[in-house]
Amino acid sequence: MELPPDIVPDLSRAELAEAEELLRNLAGNMPADPHSESEAGPERRSEITPIEDLAFIPQDPIVSITQSALEQAFREREPEPTRRAALVRPGRSEFVPVTDEFIGGQPLTEGETAGAQRRFAGRFQVPTDVRWVSCKIAEAIRFHKQRRPFVDAPVCRRIGDRVRLVVVGDWGTGIRRARAVGDEMRNVLVEGMDKGLEQHAVHLGDVYYSGFHYEYRDRFFPNWPVWPEEAEIVGSWSLNGNHDMYSGGYGYFDTLLADNRFKGHEGCSYFLLENSHWRIVGLDTAWENGGLAGNQAAWLENVLAERNGKRTMLLSHHQGLSAYDTLSTDLHARIAPILERHPCDVWLWGHEHRCMSFHSTDQIGAGRCIGHGGVPEYQFHRKNVPASARWEYRGVTRGAMRLEPWGVFGFAVVELDGADATISYINEFGNMHNSPDPL
Repeated sequence: MELPPDIVPDLSRAELAEAEELLRNLAGNMPADPHSESEAGPERRSEITPIEDLAFIPQDPIVSITQSALEQAFREREPEPTRRAALVRPGRSEFVPVTDEFIGGQPLTEGETAGAQRRFAGRFQVPTDVRWVSCKIAEAIRFHKQRRPFVDAPVCRRIGDRVRLVVVGDWGTGIRRARAVGDEMRNVLVEGMDKGLEQHAVHLGDVYYSGFHYEYRDRFFPNWPVWPEEAEIVGSWSLNGNHDMYSGGYGYFDTLLADNRFKGHEGCSYFLLENSHWRIVGLDTAWENGGLAGNQAAWLENVLAERNGKRTMLLSHHQGLSAYDTLSTDLHARIAPILERHPCDVWLWGHEHRCMSFHSTDQIGAGRCIGHGGVPEYQFHRKNVPASARWEYRGVTRGAMRLEPWGVFGFAVVELDGADATISYINEFGNMHNSPDPL
């Protein structure tokens, strides 16, 4: 991981020893076939054992840091990983549910799945310099413990009364299907540019695994649907997510927000977009994991109190509502009293890797989870849609073997026209699902 210029990697023997021990323990204890460790509840999990490939997106920051450091080690050894199909069978179309990148381009050994090869030669083996990887892990753990200073200087930007928001959450995996989502977002933006619409592309946070600098450069920037030369044409915004903060937030603040396309942030992770009818508030709920760092709570209170008849929309990484997961106690302790006094009309969030529409509450007029942008998950349910939800997108693509129920990725398009607003949902194949939804 590249270091910020004001940090010297003066790692102590104790820090290195801790990282080495962690790495060796993980190598010895990692199960042979780990399922995805994302925050989907059991209703989302399939009991089918993965056949061809495996998703492992841990929520534990130290395990995520270890994965990032291992990947960086392999990428430095082999800067251009082999790209090839993970699932190809005679007479069947190609389908790659998780990744098309492989290290070394070596053929599979007898009995070895493509997923095992993707996990660096087997059960989390480390065919590289363990001390070098340990140093990277120790650096990242230090940054995780000593987070980058929070920037408490939100911008307020004026936008037009007719504007389009293209919104995606948990998209920063860089895998082939996430890139397909980026392509479909691009198609929407190009159509809007042809019409002369004002548009903004919004990422609701999480670049995987841990917000290392190279992960933004390799996974995020090349696939972002706004091209560098279009920075003055389409606005780009990206919220802070828990995975962005796993290595301390240095990559998010110093690499992502430093990109010219995201200059509208002016280095701050929360912001206000405003026109004659709407106040759109982007929050940082990740610098304090599931909280509101800095002066955000007081700032949000003022923004909502001074709406002057305007409608309000909140954007965040962490959830406003959930049918499956436990809500952040800290976030809701801070934000619930504000919304009791000043209810919001719309709240869009990610974090859970699903797409859901919720019934209105006294505090939230329209709550939508849009976290299905790029993290592979099994789409498997044994129950009806939970009572708190209006609907849940349960699109499935089963791949070449037609066994594994992989959930379909997607994003949302919000059209603001005066005080009116609609939201549409488009999947990774470019198909709209669930009729356009008035907000």
